[in-house]
Amino acid sequence: VVADHTVAPPAPKRGAAVAVMQGASFDARALRVSDNQDEGVLLTLGAKGSLHGALIDATAPVGDRELSGTGMRVESGAQLQADSLRISNSRSSALLVHGDGTHIDVNGLLADHTAAAPGEKLAGGCLYVESGAEMKVRQARLTNCYRVAAEVSDSATLRATDLIVDH
Repeated sequence: VVADHTVAPPAPKRGAAVAVMQGASFDARALRVSDNQDEGVLLTLGAKGSLHGALIDATAPVGDRELSGTGMRVESGAQLQADSLRISNSRSSALLVHGDGTHIDVNGLLADHTAAAPGEKLAGGCLYVESGAEMKVRQARLTNCYRVAAEVSDSATLRATDLIVDH
């Protein structure tokens, strides 16, 4: 359990509660990341991760930082394999998958109850796949998403099986 992670001023570029970077590997079972600021979980720069039974909830923004409050961000060539993943009550996006070479495969996803952070005009959705990233998801539900349930853009790919959207 990682809880109540705050970013002290002056805030660093990233303030993730769990950050996996630069080709590192991460394997977690029964992970809970709760009541954190900036980002709940970040995989970036070629990191590889697996999650088995994870709850990321109540991620809050830091000031007016763009996309701050994202529950989980996978970017810059990172790879993630997950099952039984819930991302709830993010104050920006629940799950952001971004960048060429970035791939995420999830079996059992619930993303719910997102809201926009103060000053955010485009965030607040449950799922964003963008800029060449690829996501495969099975048995997923996107519910009570603030702006959009799922957005796929900029040559990204989303392959979904058994997806329920009740926006």
